[in-house]
Amino acid sequence: MKFGFLAHPRSALELRTCLPPYGIPFIPFCSNESLKMRCLERGLIKEYFFFKNIDSKDGKSCSGKVFCIYLSPEQFLEHQGRALELMERASNDLKDWGAEVIGLGGLTGVAGSRGKELNDKISIPVTSGNSFTIYSSIKALERIIRVVGADLRDQRIVVIGFPGSIALAIAEILAKKGANLLLVSKRQTSFLKQFLSSINDETDADIEVTNSIDEALNKSKIILTATSTGGIIDAGKLKPGTMVIDIAQPRDVIEQRNMRKDILIVDGGIVSLPDNGKTYCRLFGWQANDIPGCLGETIILALENRREAFSIGRNLSVEKIEEIGRLGEKHGFTADNLRYFKKSISDSHIKTFSKSFKTTN
Repeated sequence: MKFGFLAHPRSALELRTCLPPYGIPFIPFCSNESLKMRCLERGLIKEYFFFKNIDSKDGKSCSGKVFCIYLSPEQFLEHQGRALELMERASNDLKDWGAEVIGLGGLTGVAGSRGKELNDKISIPVTSGNSFTIYSSIKALERIIRVVGADLRDQRIVVIGFPGSIALAIAEILAKKGANLLLVSKRQTSFLKQFLSSINDETDADIEVTNSIDEALNKSKIILTATSTGGIIDAGKLKPGTMVIDIAQPRDVIEQRNMRKDILIVDGGIVSLPDNGKTYCRLFGWQANDIPGCLGETIILALENRREAFSIGRNLSVEKIEEIGRLGEKHGFTADNLRYFKKSISDSHIKTFSKSFKTTN
């Protein structure tokens, strides 16, 4: 089975460095805003990567293509009509190539009601890939909790990004695991109140809500963050012993050249393709065979020959999150590798952080 996947540059710098082969003149002399407007007007879509053959541990195989839509993250949010038009065009090109399911990466999974509108516009199913992204982020959290010798049920965990689908599902899963939660939401909406009511009916978790990120960061040392805006957390201001699992694209944590050893920043939602001795890819500057969970979900569906809109919309099923996790493990995907800004996190860093977490807990 063949799959398609839609990606986009995650910053103006990435947009600029990706474009030179594609005929945008005078790039060195364009301001970022001018460059973004030219891309918006021209609607550039190009093939970014071709997976000729991916072999799973279960003996299945698939192939796929990644298409890049040359819009910035801000443009996907501010010009959703135009973004959806380009996504539809790219998806139809992938369908003509032979793709039977389309995965959405980054803000392509937000534009158009989180995949719903695109799924209605084209004749093959679409998935946001958020279920496997959530599964892999929870796996990374559980690995860190084991390393530091803590109990999830004794922790207050901050979840940032309401009312996004990833934050909602993560909060539900952690509440059912017995964790106490501090949720960060810009507004106290009726949707949020309904969500909290349903969680309180099912669990005994202690759940607070705040609209202040600074307040949340001061109250807890375990943070999972998944906004659509990025750049909201200054790592230099975090308390010693704080861990952040950053699931957002673009990232919520502002990168620092020299990361403090007494904190731990982890790229959330990153998975590794089956380890069978092959190097399938070095995508987006990551480690060999590391891919985003949303792409991982798309590949898993292709390996399973499932032509299915697996993850779309705001409300994601916990049962389906667990299902895609089991399927990923069956095919040999690794969901708990720890990365920081695309690089492996050293054992010495984890050891130093663990000491800081325990002494300040």
